[in-house]
Amino acid sequence: MLAILYANNKNKVDFINVKAPVYYLQLDQAQAFPRVGTSFNSIYGYQWAGLSSTGLPQVYDANGTAVKYNPGQVDAIKDFGSTVPIHSGSFHTSANYKNFSLSALFVYELGHKIKNTFLPMLNNNYNGAMGGYVTDITVVNNHIRDRWQQPGDEAFTNVPRVVYEYEPDFSSDSQTIYSYADINILDASNIRLSNVSLAYQMPKELMKRVKLDGVRFNLNAENVFTAAKSRDAKFLLNGFQSPSFVFGVNVNF
Repeated sequence: MLAILYANNKNKVDFINVKAPVYYLQLDQAQAFPRVGTSFNSIYGYQWAGLSSTGLPQVYDANGTAVKYNPGQVDAIKDFGSTVPIHSGSFHTSANYKNFSLSALFVYELGHKIKNTFLPMLNNNYNGAMGGYVTDITVVNNHIRDRWQQPGDEAFTNVPRVVYEYEPDFSSDSQTIYSYADINILDASNIRLSNVSLAYQMPKELMKRVKLDGVRFNLNAENVFTAAKSRDAKFLLNGFQSPSFVFGVNVNF
């Protein structure tokens, strides 16, 4: 047996009262300042312009010029898709063989985007006591191993070089523009094997001998696996969680 569910979700903004007056409101409060002609659920960012010859992140400003600083321009911000799945649904399949039954439930979400918040970049936070920015030594995305390390690497990687707060090239803008660049707006399309259930019904002849109406053994697995477009997207979608198992026995007298 196969059962399929499908839903389509599309919308377009036709009218707005107020446009975002400053760039950070367009980036951080997108639904409060939607743009005409785009989805209400749009995710906005800067267009990625690659790394500079010194390994620093670059984005395009409103004039189309690659810059290493935060453009701070509303017109430099682009729409990169919806945060809500455009296509979603599930399909359930089951099969029976003798006293065994097996079923599986797949759930899918397609066509939407998610912001990568786990960047391959060291964080630098302002410390008032120190009177400046201080690098946080913490867990980072393992793609940091692919970072820019020497001139020419910009042709092969989009991971910025590590810049510490005491270096002349340090700027807090680097982390800002990199985090808002479309290279860190990921395809969130995914399919999950949400549930697998295996059951065994004890033979009726045996049940008569022990004077029971029936005994059924059930084994259920939840959150079995998630397939996504990239490992980063899978991580953000909690796709690496271990499955959970439940075993049960139903006895009818």
